[in-house]
Amino acid sequence: MGAHNLAGRHVVVIGGTSGIGRAVVEHAAASGARVTAAARTTASVALPAGTALEGVDLTSGDSVESFFARIGAFDHLVLSAGPGAMGTVRDLSAEAARPYMDLKFWGYYEAVRAAADRIASDGSITLVGERRAASMPPAGP
Repeated sequence: MGAHNLAGRHVVVIGGTSGIGRAVVEHAAASGARVTAAARTTASVALPAGTALEGVDLTSGDSVESFFARIGAFDHLVLSAGPGAMGTVRDLSAEAARPYMDLKFWGYYEAVRAAADRIASDGSITLVGERRAASMPPAGP
């Protein structure tokens, strides 16, 4: 998305009400894009003027499909939803990791799948991971 001229383009940011997603929303709006920010919780959220706010739960395939049906065609999608898993693989039980994977893996999968038929042919999809994932020290001996 960074190399594109965003003026007049429709940018959709799931996880756009806080953190990295919020920064993307602000940048896109300042660049003249039509912006839709989406999050599971939409109460009491102040966004840049003209930014649409939609609710979506990435852990529900029905919610994801409904969201994309509501917003229609778009040019760029940024997925930046949810907190990170805490701990190393050795420290984090499968039970504790499951909600994270349901959101960051399966939720992102559902969103990309639903977006595929609606995104512009010259559009982009950006999946935001975690800085910790790139800098996590080995847990082994």
